Order: sequence, then structure tokens, then C-alpha cells
Amino acid sequence: MEASAELKQRLIDLYAAMSSGSADPVEAMYSLQKGSVFIGTDESEFWTDSVQHNADVRPFFDGEHGVYSWRAGDALARVEGTVGWTIDRPTLVTPDGGTLRARVTLIWHLETEGVWRVVHSHASVGQAPSEG
Repeated sequence: MEASAELKQRLIDLYAAMSSGSADPVEAMYSLQKGSVFIGTDESEFWTDSVQHNADVRPFFDGEHGVYSWRAGDALARVEGTVGWTIDRPTLVTPDGGTLRARVTLIWHLETEGVWRVVHSHASVGQAPSEG
């Protein structure tokens, strides 16, 4: 596996798309291939259908709930052949100015037209261990 500046830039481009207030550029970065899986931070956010995933998250990226801004952390990007992965701890800035630190892992596939697209995503928000 090798570090990849190209894939790291693709992640930064995804954050820019996610911060644009338009879902179209976000959806263009996600693969429609069978077998793609997307896992969000909520227990109910588990998709094995790319089309359904895109439809469900479209209001979030279309600015229906305000525009969220994504800022990259110290992202890592690696590739091996036509598969790559990015790992990051971005900061999400909410429409009211609040911030949230997330943890995001994306698996990318270099599709036939030579474009890297997300085939798997997993996002989480760290929490301190509960006492008791």
C-alpha cells in the first residue's frame, strides 16, 4: 500500500462538495455499484443500496437543514491497485456555528472511467466511556 496525494485530494474535494449546499456533486462521488455499504453515526443509518443512501441523505447536503461545513483533519490516504482508503477526523461546522469532531473512514474504488468513488463509508462520533 502506498500513500496517495490524489486520493487525499479527492477526500478534500468530497468535503467541499458536502459543504456546497448542493447534493448533486456529493452524489457524483459515491459509487452506484452493487455491494456498496454506507454507515452513519445514527443506529438507523445503515445502507446497502447506493440509490437509497443518496435519496436519504440528499436533504442534508441540499441545505434543507442549513449548510454544514466540513473541515479536513490530518487525513491519511492509501491505495493498493484500484482500491484506496481515507481515514480522517474532520470537523463538522453546523449551520448555527457549533462544531463536532467526527471520525470518518472511506473506502474508494477506481472505477472504469478512471474516477475514484466511495464504495464504503463509516462515520462515528467519539464518546467518553460511560461510568458504571
